[in-house]
This record gives sequence, C-alpha cells and structure tokens, in this order.
Amino acid sequence: MQRLKEWARPKDHIPSDQFVNGMPDIATQVNGYEVMQKQVGDCSVLSALAVAAHFELKSNWTKRIITHNIFPQDNNGSPIYNPTGEYIVKLFVNGCWRGVKIDDFLPINQHGDWLCAYSARGKLWVSLIEKAYLKLHGGYDFNGSNSSRDLYCLTGWLPEKFKLKNEDFDRNQ
Repeated sequence: MQRLKEWARPKDHIPSDQFVNGMPDIATQVNGYEVMQKQVGDCSVLSALAVAAHFELKSNWTKRIITHNIFPQDNNGSPIYNPTGEYIVKLFVNGCWRGVKIDDFLPINQHGDWLCAYSARGKLWVSLIEKAYLKLHGGYDFNGSNSSRDLYCLTGWLPEKFKLKNEDFDRNQ
C-alpha cells in the first residue's frame, strides 16, 4: 500500500496500439508467457493461471478453460470489453462455480506502473482474474497459497493422483 498512488482504469494506461477494434483486448489468443507478476505475492496463483492459459494455447484456443470465466462475453463465449468497467469472473469455490463481481480499477504506483499482475501483451485477463481471486482471498495483501489449490479454484480441475512404483525409477534398466 505504500507504493500505491491511485486506482486507475486500464483503458487509460494501455497503449492504443494494443487495442482491438478501438477497445482494450480482454483475452484473445492468450498464453502462459504473457503473465507478469508485480508487487503482489501471489506467484502460485499466477503459475496456475499461466498453466491454464498455456493449455488454451496448446489446444489452439479451442479449449478455453480460463478465458471463458470472464463476463460479459460475445456470442462465441469470448470475453469482451465492458465500457462501464464491471466484470464477473467465475471461480470454483467451496464445491461450486461462483460469480465474483469486480471493476477494472487497478493499482498504479507513482511512476504509472501496475502494482498488480498484468499481461505483457496489454490484455486485461490476467489483472481481472487476479483481482477476482484476491477478492475472495482477502485482497491484494495476499499471504500465499499453492498452485494445485489455485488451479482448482480457477478451472474446477482437481489434479489426479498417481501412485508410482519403485521399479518405475530403476536406473539399471
């Protein structure tokens, strides 16, 4: 909070050459490489977010397990920019999907840089999902978590458990 100068809307800070059809891009053709962490200590959340985004990339964006959780959406289920700055992010909490209402006011420092996570490609999906997740978990003063729990909350996917046998690791074979 000592570094916080203001809460600002991304449309006022993202270069217009990164806009799509004159509006900020929410989440077209995402990938895990664009997830950038800043001041918030939520690396496990961002790791899970990057894994989910990279899954979308590997499926050529046919299986959208993270970006389809941001509303409003167009007729194809892709998140779209809301001029009022209000969004719903769907997260899996306590055994069911819940909509978390957020706005797009994000923390900025005195140099005009984001204090929250962001997309290196100027998209809003990283910041919006992070804000919704942190809203459910006590705010930007986050104490940390673990990636499997975070992935479960972001996607509803519970990692599978495999029992490995010692002979699977025999170096003499």
